[in-house]
Amino acid sequence: MRFRSKSFGGLVVAAACVTALAACSSSSSSNNSSSSQTSGTPESGGTATFAELPATTPNYIFPFVSSAFIPTAAMSGPVRWFAQNEPFTPIIDTLRGLLTGTGIGDSAIIAIAWCAGLTLAAYFWARALYNRRPAA
Repeated sequence: MRFRSKSFGGLVVAAACVTALAACSSSSSSNNSSSSQTSGTPESGGTATFAELPATTPNYIFPFVSSAFIPTAAMSGPVRWFAQNEPFTPIIDTLRGLLTGTGIGDSAIIAIAWCAGLTLAAYFWARALYNRRPAA
């Protein structure tokens, strides 16, 4: 298969869309405020409420199983292996190193490779779905 300029443009658009979706899906905000929060009086007791509906698939599992909150060396065997080999860990380690001024080692290269690999996989999957024959 030969790449044309339209294919490369589509790849750039796909990468931009994946980046935008990742940025939007990793943050959430709510404007729900109760009268006790606006009045300044503290509230004791009560029930914590969850922001998502029960049938909603959670999209925040992978950052918790990474080096974002605790070092991977403090995790148990299978969890440590998963945390060291998933895409969030090198991205978080790179950002942490750049923000704190410490060394980043090869985590930037691994983070870029993860992003490029996932983008290419999504691009080719989308092309395959787009080019398939419609059901008769």
